[in-house]
Amino acid sequence: MSLPTPLPDLPPSLRAALRDAAWELVDIGKSGAQVWRVTAAGQPPRYLKRASGARVRELRAERDRLQWLQPRLPVPAVCGWAEAAAEGGADEQAHGWLLLSEAPGRMACDPAFGDGPQRVVELLAEGLRRLHGLDIADCPFDARLAQRLAQAAWEIRAGLADEEAVRAELGVSAEELLARLTATRPAEPAADLVFTHGDYCLPNILLDADGSHVSAYLDCGRAGVADRYQDLAIGARSVRHNLGDEWGERFLAAYGLRPLDRARLDWYETLDELF
Repeated sequence: MSLPTPLPDLPPSLRAALRDAAWELVDIGKSGAQVWRVTAAGQPPRYLKRASGARVRELRAERDRLQWLQPRLPVPAVCGWAEAAAEGGADEQAHGWLLLSEAPGRMACDPAFGDGPQRVVELLAEGLRRLHGLDIADCPFDARLAQRLAQAAWEIRAGLADEEAVRAELGVSAEELLARLTATRPAEPAADLVFTHGDYCLPNILLDADGSHVSAYLDCGRAGVADRYQDLAIGARSVRHNLGDEWGERFLAAYGLRPLDRARLDWYETLDELF
Protein backbone atom coordinates (compact mmCIF):
# COMPACT_ATOMS: atom_id res chain seq x y z
CA MET A 1 0.00 0.00 0.00
CA SER A 2 1.41 3.42 -0.95
CA LEU A 3 1.22 6.19 1.59
CA PRO A 4 1.94 9.94 1.48
CA THR A 5 5.58 10.91 2.01
CA PRO A 6 6.30 12.01 4.63
CA LEU A 7 3.59 10.58 6.85
CA PRO A 8 1.33 13.37 8.11
CA ASP A 9 2.16 12.85 11.78
CA LEU A 10 5.86 12.04 11.47
CA PRO A 11 7.71 13.81 14.32
CA PRO A 12 10.32 16.45 13.41
CA SER A 13 13.19 14.40 14.84
CA LEU A 14 12.49 11.59 12.36
CA ARG A 15 11.22 13.62 9.41
CA ALA A 16 14.68 14.56 8.14
CA ALA A 17 15.97 10.99 8.41
CA LEU A 18 13.01 9.70 6.39
CA ARG A 19 12.71 12.48 3.83
CA ASP A 20 11.82 11.31 0.30
CA ALA A 21 11.18 7.77 1.50
CA ALA A 22 8.65 5.33 0.07
CA TRP A 23 6.29 3.68 2.54
CA GLU A 24 4.75 0.22 2.54
CA LEU A 25 2.27 -0.74 5.23
CA VAL A 26 3.05 -4.08 6.90
CA ASP A 27 -0.08 -5.83 8.12
CA ILE A 28 1.43 -9.05 9.48
CA GLY A 29 1.44 -9.41 13.26
CA LYS A 30 -0.69 -8.45 16.22
CA SER A 31 1.56 -6.09 18.14
CA GLY A 32 -0.99 -3.27 18.33
CA ALA A 33 1.40 -0.90 16.56
CA GLN A 34 1.26 0.33 12.98
CA VAL A 35 4.31 -0.80 11.00
CA TRP A 36 5.74 0.49 7.73
CA ARG A 37 8.67 -0.69 5.65
CA VAL A 38 10.54 2.45 4.64
CA THR A 39 12.88 2.65 1.64
CA ALA A 40 14.91 5.61 0.43
CA ALA A 41 17.55 5.96 -2.27
CA GLY A 42 21.05 5.18 -1.04
CA GLN A 43 19.86 3.76 2.31
CA PRO A 44 19.07 0.24 3.50
CA PRO A 45 15.39 -0.55 4.16
CA ARG A 46 14.11 0.26 7.64
CA TYR A 47 10.91 -0.27 9.59
CA LEU A 48 8.93 2.39 11.43
CA LYS A 49 6.59 1.33 14.21
CA ARG A 50 4.01 3.78 15.54
CA ALA A 51 1.96 3.26 18.69
CA SER A 52 -0.67 5.42 20.34
CA GLY A 53 -2.19 5.65 23.78
CA ALA A 54 -1.39 2.84 26.18
CA ARG A 55 0.51 1.01 23.44
CA VAL A 56 3.35 3.55 23.68
CA ARG A 57 4.44 1.80 26.86
CA GLU A 58 4.84 -1.45 24.92
CA LEU A 59 6.82 0.23 22.15
CA ARG A 60 9.14 1.79 24.72
CA ALA A 61 9.67 -1.64 26.25
CA GLU A 62 10.64 -3.03 22.85
CA ARG A 63 13.15 -0.22 22.31
CA ASP A 64 14.85 -0.85 25.65
CA ARG A 65 15.10 -4.60 25.16
CA LEU A 66 16.45 -4.33 21.63
CA GLN A 67 19.18 -1.98 22.83
CA TRP A 68 20.19 -4.47 25.53
CA LEU A 69 20.05 -7.40 23.12
CA GLN A 70 21.94 -5.73 20.27
CA PRO A 71 25.42 -7.01 21.22
CA ARG A 72 24.07 -10.39 22.34
CA LEU A 73 21.69 -11.66 19.65
CA PRO A 74 20.76 -10.88 16.04
CA VAL A 75 17.95 -8.36 16.47
CA PRO A 76 16.96 -5.17 14.62
CA ALA A 77 19.05 -2.15 15.55
CA VAL A 78 17.30 0.88 17.02
CA CYS A 79 17.86 3.68 14.49
CA GLY A 80 15.61 6.30 16.04
CA TRP A 81 13.01 7.01 18.70
CA ALA A 82 10.49 9.78 19.22
CA GLU A 83 7.74 10.21 21.75
CA ALA A 84 5.06 12.86 22.02
CA ALA A 85 3.33 13.20 25.36
CA ALA A 86 -0.21 14.50 25.26
CA GLU A 87 -1.10 17.80 26.84
CA GLY A 88 -2.11 17.26 30.43
CA GLY A 89 -0.56 13.79 30.45
CA ALA A 90 -3.52 12.00 28.86
CA ASP A 91 -2.11 8.60 27.91
CA GLU A 92 -4.74 7.95 25.27
CA GLN A 93 -3.40 10.86 23.22
CA ALA A 94 0.30 10.00 23.50
CA HIS A 95 2.29 8.72 20.51
CA GLY A 96 5.56 6.86 20.06
CA TRP A 97 7.67 6.06 16.99
CA LEU A 98 10.41 3.42 16.82
CA LEU A 99 12.67 3.27 13.77
CA LEU A 100 14.46 -0.06 13.25
CA SER A 101 16.93 -1.56 10.83
CA GLU A 102 15.73 -4.35 8.59
CA ALA A 103 16.79 -7.74 9.91
CA PRO A 104 17.94 -10.39 7.43
CA GLY A 105 15.94 -13.49 6.63
CA ARG A 106 12.37 -14.67 6.20
CA MET A 107 9.72 -15.39 8.80
CA ALA A 108 9.75 -19.01 9.92
CA CYS A 109 6.14 -19.27 8.68
CA ASP A 110 7.13 -18.17 5.15
CA PRO A 111 5.76 -20.56 2.48
CA ALA A 112 9.31 -20.84 1.14
CA PHE A 113 10.03 -23.21 4.05
CA GLY A 114 6.78 -25.15 3.63
CA ASP A 115 8.43 -28.28 2.24
CA GLY A 116 10.73 -28.71 5.20
CA PRO A 117 8.75 -28.46 8.46
CA GLN A 118 11.13 -30.81 10.25
CA ARG A 119 14.04 -28.46 9.55
CA VAL A 120 11.98 -25.42 10.58
CA VAL A 121 11.09 -27.10 13.87
CA GLU A 122 14.72 -27.99 14.52
CA LEU A 123 15.85 -24.42 13.82
CA LEU A 124 13.16 -22.97 16.07
CA ALA A 125 14.23 -25.26 18.90
CA GLU A 126 17.89 -24.41 18.29
CA GLY A 127 17.08 -20.69 18.23
CA LEU A 128 15.18 -20.99 21.50
CA ARG A 129 18.03 -22.82 23.20
CA ARG A 130 20.38 -20.03 22.07
CA LEU A 131 18.03 -17.40 23.49
CA HIS A 132 17.64 -19.28 26.77
CA GLY A 133 21.41 -19.63 27.00
CA LEU A 134 22.04 -15.89 27.35
CA ASP A 135 23.78 -14.77 30.52
CA ILE A 136 21.10 -13.13 32.66
CA ALA A 137 23.40 -11.88 35.42
CA ASP A 138 23.08 -8.25 34.29
CA CYS A 139 19.68 -8.46 32.60
CA PRO A 140 17.47 -5.59 33.84
CA PHE A 141 14.21 -7.01 32.48
CA ASP A 142 12.03 -9.03 34.82
CA ALA A 143 9.35 -11.11 33.09
CA ARG A 144 8.60 -13.48 35.94
CA LEU A 145 5.03 -14.24 36.91
CA ALA A 146 4.57 -11.38 39.36
CA GLN A 147 5.39 -9.00 36.52
CA ARG A 148 3.46 -10.94 33.86
CA LEU A 149 0.30 -11.08 35.94
CA ALA A 150 0.63 -7.39 36.82
CA GLN A 151 1.09 -6.64 33.12
CA ALA A 152 -2.00 -8.70 32.29
CA ALA A 153 -4.01 -6.70 34.83
CA TRP A 154 -2.73 -3.49 33.28
CA GLU A 155 -3.67 -4.73 29.78
CA ILE A 156 -7.22 -5.37 31.00
CA ARG A 157 -7.53 -1.95 32.70
CA ALA A 158 -6.14 -0.23 29.59
CA GLY A 159 -8.66 -1.99 27.38
CA LEU A 160 -5.96 -3.84 25.44
CA ALA A 161 -7.00 -7.41 26.29
CA ASP A 162 -9.20 -9.02 23.64
CA GLU A 163 -12.33 -9.63 25.71
CA GLU A 164 -14.25 -11.06 22.77
CA ALA A 165 -11.54 -13.60 21.97
CA VAL A 166 -11.17 -14.64 25.62
CA ARG A 167 -14.90 -15.23 25.97
CA ALA A 168 -15.07 -17.11 22.67
CA GLU A 169 -12.11 -19.32 23.55
CA LEU A 170 -12.63 -19.89 27.27
CA GLY A 171 -16.15 -18.73 28.12
CA VAL A 172 -15.10 -16.23 30.79
CA SER A 173 -14.23 -12.55 30.96
CA ALA A 174 -10.63 -11.40 30.95
CA GLU A 175 -10.95 -10.44 34.64
CA GLU A 176 -12.29 -13.91 35.48
CA LEU A 177 -9.50 -15.56 33.53
CA LEU A 178 -6.87 -13.48 35.33
CA ALA A 179 -8.33 -14.47 38.69
CA ARG A 180 -8.31 -18.13 37.67
CA LEU A 181 -4.71 -17.95 36.50
CA THR A 182 -3.60 -16.13 39.64
CA ALA A 183 -5.19 -18.83 41.81
CA THR A 184 -3.48 -21.64 39.87
CA ARG A 185 -0.14 -19.92 39.35
CA PRO A 186 2.66 -22.50 39.02
CA ALA A 187 5.84 -22.37 41.04
CA GLU A 188 8.75 -20.76 39.23
CA PRO A 189 12.10 -22.57 39.29
CA ALA A 190 14.38 -19.98 40.92
CA ALA A 191 17.46 -21.99 39.92
CA ASP A 192 16.35 -22.39 36.30
CA LEU A 193 15.25 -18.94 35.16
CA VAL A 194 16.38 -17.96 31.66
CA PHE A 195 16.15 -15.07 29.24
CA THR A 196 12.81 -15.49 27.46
CA HIS A 197 11.44 -13.89 24.31
CA GLY A 198 7.90 -13.60 25.65
CA ASP A 199 6.21 -14.10 22.27
CA TYR A 200 8.21 -16.86 20.60
CA CYS A 201 6.02 -17.48 17.55
CA LEU A 202 6.93 -18.17 13.94
CA PRO A 203 6.31 -14.64 12.55
CA ASN A 204 8.75 -13.28 15.17
CA ILE A 205 11.62 -15.58 14.20
CA LEU A 206 13.52 -15.07 10.95
CA LEU A 207 15.43 -17.85 9.20
CA ASP A 208 18.15 -17.20 6.66
CA ALA A 209 17.17 -17.72 3.02
CA ASP A 210 18.63 -21.22 2.74
CA GLY A 211 17.10 -22.35 6.04
CA SER A 212 20.36 -23.04 7.84
CA HIS A 213 19.96 -20.96 11.02
CA VAL A 214 17.87 -18.39 12.89
CA SER A 215 18.96 -15.05 11.45
CA ALA A 216 17.00 -12.66 13.70
CA TYR A 217 14.56 -12.33 16.58
CA LEU A 218 11.75 -9.76 16.21
CA ASP A 219 9.14 -8.11 18.47
CA CYS A 220 11.04 -8.52 21.73
CA GLY A 221 8.94 -6.12 23.80
CA ARG A 222 7.94 -8.81 26.32
CA ALA A 223 11.41 -10.31 26.70
CA GLY A 224 13.05 -10.77 30.07
CA VAL A 225 14.09 -13.19 32.78
CA ALA A 226 11.39 -15.81 33.34
CA ASP A 227 10.46 -19.48 33.33
CA ARG A 228 11.48 -21.16 30.05
CA TYR A 229 7.96 -22.64 29.81
CA GLN A 230 6.74 -19.17 28.80
CA ASP A 231 8.48 -19.61 25.43
CA LEU A 232 7.96 -23.36 25.13
CA ALA A 233 4.19 -22.99 25.46
CA ILE A 234 3.80 -20.15 22.94
CA GLY A 235 6.34 -21.71 20.58
CA ALA A 236 4.59 -25.08 20.54
CA ARG A 237 1.20 -23.45 19.98
CA SER A 238 2.56 -21.36 17.10
CA VAL A 239 4.17 -24.41 15.51
CA ARG A 240 0.86 -26.31 15.75
CA HIS A 241 -1.00 -23.38 14.21
CA ASN A 242 1.42 -22.87 11.33
CA LEU A 243 2.72 -26.37 10.59
CA GLY A 244 0.15 -28.79 12.00
CA ASP A 245 -0.65 -30.40 15.32
CA GLU A 246 1.99 -33.14 15.15
CA TRP A 247 4.81 -30.62 14.75
CA GLY A 248 4.16 -29.00 18.12
CA GLU A 249 5.33 -32.16 19.85
CA ARG A 250 8.32 -32.42 17.56
CA PHE A 251 9.31 -28.85 18.46
CA LEU A 252 9.18 -29.68 22.16
CA ALA A 253 11.17 -32.87 21.59
CA ALA A 254 13.78 -30.99 19.56
CA TYR A 255 14.21 -28.46 22.35
CA GLY A 256 15.20 -31.39 24.55
CA LEU A 257 13.60 -30.68 27.92
CA ARG A 258 12.58 -33.91 29.64
CA PRO A 259 10.33 -34.67 31.37
CA LEU A 260 7.86 -31.99 30.28
CA ASP A 261 5.43 -30.45 32.74
CA ARG A 262 2.24 -30.49 30.67
CA ALA A 263 0.20 -28.58 33.23
CA ARG A 264 2.75 -25.78 33.17
CA LEU A 265 2.67 -25.66 29.36
CA ASP A 266 -1.12 -25.38 29.43
CA TRP A 267 -1.05 -22.64 32.08
CA TYR A 268 1.39 -20.43 30.13
CA GLU A 269 -0.53 -20.97 26.91
CA THR A 270 -3.72 -19.85 28.63
CA LEU A 271 -1.98 -16.82 30.14
CA ASP A 272 -1.14 -15.62 26.65
CA GLU A 273 -4.85 -15.18 25.92
CA LEU A 274 -4.63 -11.95 27.92
CA PHE A 275 -1.91 -10.45 25.69
